[in-house]
Amino acid sequence: MTEMRHGRSRLLRRPIAAFTAVIMALGVSYLGISPANAANANDFNAGNIISDELFYDGYAMSAAQVQDFLNQRVPRCTIGDPGRTAGMTWGNTSIANQCLRNYSMNTVSKAANPYCGAYVGRANETAAEIITKVAQACGISQRVLLITLEKEQSLVTDSWPTVRQIDVATGYACPDSGPNWSANCNPEYYGFQNQVYYAAWQFKVYKAFPSSYGYKPFQTNTIQYNPNPACGTSQVYIENWATAALYIYTPYRPNQAALNAQWGVGDSCSSYGNRNFFMLYSSWFGSPTLAAGTPTGEVKELWTVNNGIRLWGWALDPDSITSPVQIHVRFGTSWAAATADQPNSSAETLYPGSGPNHGFGMWITAPPGPQQVCVWAKNIGSGTDRLLTCRDVVVPNGSPVGEMKEMWGVPGAVRMWGWALDPDTPDPIVLHVLINGRWAVVNANAENQAVGSAYPAHGPNHGFGASIPADPGQNQVCVWAKNVGAGDDLKLACQNVQVPNGDPSGEVKEIWGAAGSISAWGWAADPETSDPIDLHVRVDGTQWYVVRADSPYSAMPNLMPGVGLDHGFGMRIPATPGIHEVCIWAKNIGAGGDKRLICKNVTVPSSDPVGELKELWGTPGAIRMWGWAADPETSDPIDLHVRVDGTQWHVVRADSTYNAMPQLLPGVGLEHGFGAVLPATPGPHEVCVWAKNFGIGNDRFFGCRVVAS
Repeated sequence: MTEMRHGRSRLLRRPIAAFTAVIMALGVSYLGISPANAANANDFNAGNIISDELFYDGYAMSAAQVQDFLNQRVPRCTIGDPGRTAGMTWGNTSIANQCLRNYSMNTVSKAANPYCGAYVGRANETAAEIITKVAQACGISQRVLLITLEKEQSLVTDSWPTVRQIDVATGYACPDSGPNWSANCNPEYYGFQNQVYYAAWQFKVYKAFPSSYGYKPFQTNTIQYNPNPACGTSQVYIENWATAALYIYTPYRPNQAALNAQWGVGDSCSSYGNRNFFMLYSSWFGSPTLAAGTPTGEVKELWTVNNGIRLWGWALDPDSITSPVQIHVRFGTSWAAATADQPNSSAETLYPGSGPNHGFGMWITAPPGPQQVCVWAKNIGSGTDRLLTCRDVVVPNGSPVGEMKEMWGVPGAVRMWGWALDPDTPDPIVLHVLINGRWAVVNANAENQAVGSAYPAHGPNHGFGASIPADPGQNQVCVWAKNVGAGDDLKLACQNVQVPNGDPSGEVKEIWGAAGSISAWGWAADPETSDPIDLHVRVDGTQWYVVRADSPYSAMPNLMPGVGLDHGFGMRIPATPGIHEVCIWAKNIGAGGDKRLICKNVTVPSSDPVGELKELWGTPGAIRMWGWAADPETSDPIDLHVRVDGTQWHVVRADSTYNAMPQLLPGVGLEHGFGAVLPATPGPHEVCVWAKNFGIGNDRFFGCRVVAS
C-alpha cells in the first residue's frame, strides 16, 4: 500500500471560499461545548492524543446513548425555519432534509473482512444505529466516530446541515489535493453509511499495515504543522496505534499558536484537526488518555445462553504485573465478580515477566430478557478502574429465537427465508410449517454469517430457505421454530400469502407516438422464472414485433419479489404518420396463459418540423424576431432560414432554452427557442421564415410579413 491520507480536517460546517473566513467563524457556540467540561488545548500531547483502549473500544456507547448524545447536541433541528427549507440551494449544494439527530436511511449489508465484522443492512436505520453498528463491527469507539463527524463536517452540532456535509460526513477519500490544499473528494464514497463505515475500516487498516504509511507508532516521526510545506515540521514520538491512525487520517499537528488559541484562531501556519479532536473528546467525554497505572485487558468474547451470560478474557494492572486483577460485572442491577488468575498468554506477551495467569472466564446466571452487561478491571495502586466493555444483550429463556425475513407466493408454492436457533443447543433446529391444514418440515441448517456474528457460540449454520407446495389463491401460512430442552416453540410468522396462477404480470407505463415511430416502456415478468420474458407487439392487426423485457427495473422487488431486477423494457417500433392500433402481450412461461398488457390507438405525428414565429417587428436599423422550432425526429436544435426582400438570406439557430417545450413537443428537450436581430436599412421589408427539416419530411413555412425598420 502507498501512503495516502483519506481524511481531512474541516473547521466549519459550510463551504466558504476564504480559509481566513472559515477559521474566524469558529467559536464555542459552534462546538456546542458545555462549560462544565471545559478543555485546555495546552494539555494536548502530540505523541499520545488518545489511548488505544479508548480508541478501539467498539462498545463504548449503545445506540440509545448515541441517540441521547445527538439529541443533547441539537435540542431542535432548525431545518424548516425561514430561510432553511430542505432542498434549498446553499452555495454549491443544498440544505439536507434532516439533522443528524433525525437522520435515517436504508443501509446496505457489508460482508465481514479482515478489519470489520459483517454489517447487516436494513430499512430506515438511524444515524445513531449506523454509528453504533459500524463501531461494533470494526472495533472503533462510537465516541471517536462522533468526534470525526464533528471535526470534519460539524454534523453532530449542526442544526441545519447540507447534503454535502452528509455526503462527505467523515472526510473519507477527501485528501487535501485540490487547489490551495482544498478537499478533493471521491464521489464513489459519498453517503453517510459509506463515510462512517470506511472511516472506521480505514482506522483498522492503518493498524494492520503499520509499515505502509508515513506515520508509525512507537518511533519518532516527522510531522508537518500545515498542508503548506513552508510552515515547517516537527519531531514527534508517537506512543500508540491510535495516535498514529489520527495523524495518518489528518497528517498535521497543531503548532503552539493553535494550542494557545484554545478553540480560536492561531496563525497562518496553524492546523486544527487533531487539536479539535483532542478538545472535543475532552469536552464531551473526559480525558482521552487513561491515567497512569490504570489496568489493561480485553473481553475476548461475551455471549448469552439459556438464563445466563458467558464471557472470557484477560486483565492486568501495570502497577503490580504479577498480581491477579479483580473483574466486576454489572448485568441489569445485579453484580458478579471473578479473579483474573487463569492461564492466558496475552498479558505475558505485552508485559514480559507478568506470568501466564491473568485470564478469566465467567458463567453468570441472569434473568431472561434485555440486559446491559458492563465489565470492569479493578485498579491496584495508582490509576483508576478500567471499563473493559459495556454491551446490550438479550438473555434467552431457553425458547428458540429467530426471524422470518421474507415470505411470498410463486406459482404452485410458498417461498420463505430467515433464521432460527435454540439457545440450548449449537445444533440446527427444525421448523414446522402449516399451509391450509397441511404440514411441512424445514431444517434451519443453512449458512448465515450474520447469525454467526450475533451468536458466536452457536455458529452460522442456522439459516433456512424453503419452497413449499401450495394451491393458487390465498393461503394461510404459519411457521414455528421447534424448541429443544427448556422453553417453548416460537411462532415466527402466521400470515396470508397469495399464490399466483402462473400468468405473467406487467404494465405498459407509457406508450406514445413520435415522428416515424411508436415508443413504449414498462415491465413484464413471469412468476415461474427469474429469466426475462418476451413481449409480442401487434400494430394495426397485421404487423408483429418481439421485444425482450430484460432491462433493470428497480421497482421489481416490490412488484414481484424473487424474480430479480431485469424485467423492464423499452421499445421503438417504426410507423407511418397517422393513427395505429397497438396491442402488447406478455408471453407466458410454464403454467398459465399470455397476459394482454394494453391495446389502444396511438397517433404518430408528421415528421415535418413544428414551431411558431411568436413575434416579428422592426426597430431602428434592424429586424427582430423570436419563437420556437423543433423537428420531432431529433432532440438537436434545427436552423431557420430567413429571407428579407426576396434576396437576402439569414440562418438562425433555434437553440435557446424554451421552458414550454415539454408541453409543445415532449421528448426533444428545452433548447429549441430562438431570437434574432437582423440588420436592415430604414423602410419596409418583406420577411419570410422557414424551419428546416431534419430526416424525413419537409421544411415548415412560417409565412411572410412586412415590417418597417
